[in-house]
Order: sequence, then structure tokens, then C-alpha cells
Amino acid sequence: MKVRKMTFKDLYYVLRICNSAFLEMARWTSRIAPAIIESMEKYPELQLVAEHDGKIVGFLRGGYKEDSLKILHIAVSPSFQGKGIGSKLLEEFESIAVKKGFRKITLDTPFAKRFYEKNGYKCVKIEYALIFETIGKELMDVKNTEIMKLSNISMLIERFGRDAYSFLKEYFKTFDTSSDKAFIYFDDDKVAGSIVGSINRWCTDLLEIRSILYNDERIKWKLIDKIIFEASLSGIRWIGYKTYKKEEYKSLLSEGWKESKLPYWWTKYFMEKEI
Repeated sequence: MKVRKMTFKDLYYVLRICNSAFLEMARWTSRIAPAIIESMEKYPELQLVAEHDGKIVGFLRGGYKEDSLKILHIAVSPSFQGKGIGSKLLEEFESIAVKKGFRKITLDTPFAKRFYEKNGYKCVKIEYALIFETIGKELMDVKNTEIMKLSNISMLIERFGRDAYSFLKEYFKTFDTSSDKAFIYFDDDKVAGSIVGSINRWCTDLLEIRSILYNDERIKWKLIDKIIFEASLSGIRWIGYKTYKKEEYKSLLSEGWKESKLPYWWTKYFMEKEI
């Protein structure tokens, strides 16, 4: 088995590995193929394949990230997994990094945390992905809420100041497709918070919470309950939420949320290795 630079002639075989090896959406040809081609054009020196008896059995797609190299994708053909091929690809990539003067490699992964830890990588941050299932639940509407309108923007800015800006960015990103998935909450006739969601690009049965604007934890839960209720009216099965905060993650688990194992909504582990 040898590791060498990827060429465009390898593309078909690399895509077939993606189709069969990835659990996440990188197995979708329409998503991964353009990304691989772009990497081949921009950073050909960082794209590797593992070859066994003339057959492509694994690959690594790499890129640059500030003062480090980044592993974007790595996969091994199912029939060749567990034979150390992934580790060989890592070794070659690390060797390239050293030759180029880099001293750190970074990556993020949903399902391969143990593999990377075995190869000397450590987890430095976690983005928790959670889901709430509407099926089998008796859900109630939340009073004092309404669909957010453009006319509410000035009230949000007046109430939350600059904290409203990032929320409004998410609101406008979904404005054309999901403006009916944004809600505002009033407390004593004053704006107290807002929430925006959108349908997941890969699964119409999953509504993602994109941003929540609040100052009071009680308001946050009312907004979450509102968007869950409205999603259930459309028959949507799952509500998704992501957070870097471990305490918020634990709080959501205590409220009936579960860590997601869906291939299009997953917890992401950020890993790195000093070399």
C-alpha cells in the first residue's frame, strides 16, 4: 500500500469511496464532488490517495487554515477499513505539514473522534447538536407571541442594542424561504425576545433554530416552545439546536432534547495536533 498525490484521474474512485464510507452528507456526490475539484485546483499538494495493488482504497482532502493545515475529509473504502490506511494518510499529511513549516493540524469531525485520538489528536472544542421530536408529545401554543415582521426590527434594536445584529443576520438569511419561522415574544406589551428557524437544507422534517435573542432564561424557553409548537402544526418531526455551551447542552437534555445522531445534524468535535 502506498500514499501518493491525488490526480483528477482518481476522482471517480474517490467519489465512490465517499458514497460508501461517509455517514454524513459528504456521501452526496453533488456536495462533495465540487469541493474535491476545488481543492485539487487550489491546493493539489494537499490532496492524497492511498493505493493498494493499483486500486484507490482511501483519500485525504486537505486545506490551509491560517497558521495550520486542516484536514477537510478523510475516508477509507469499507472493505479496507481497520487496516491502518487512515493512519498512513494522516502520517503523510503530517509529513507534508512539517516540510511546509507548519506545526499544527486542525479538523472537525462528527463521527471519527476516537480514530483521531488514537492518532494523537486532542479535542479542543465541541459543538453540540440536539434534536427535539414533536411526535408523541402534547404541545401547547405560547401566548404573547406573533410572527416577526420587518416593522419589529427597530423595537429589537432598541431593546437589545448591538446584540440584535447577529440575530437579524440570521433572520434575513432565511427571509425569502422561512420568514414564517421567526417569532417575537412580548412581555407586558414590550419586546422581550425573538427566535428564528429554517428548514434544514437536507431534510424537510428538521427545523433548525438559527438564533435566539433574549435576556431572560424564562423567555428563551418560551420562544423555543413556540417554535416547537408551530413546527408541529406543519407536521415537522424534529427541531434542531446547536450550542458550544456545555451547561446549555445539559439543560436541553433535562428538557427532553436528545443529542442528534442524524447524518445531516450532528455533534461536531474540533480536533488538533501539534507536530
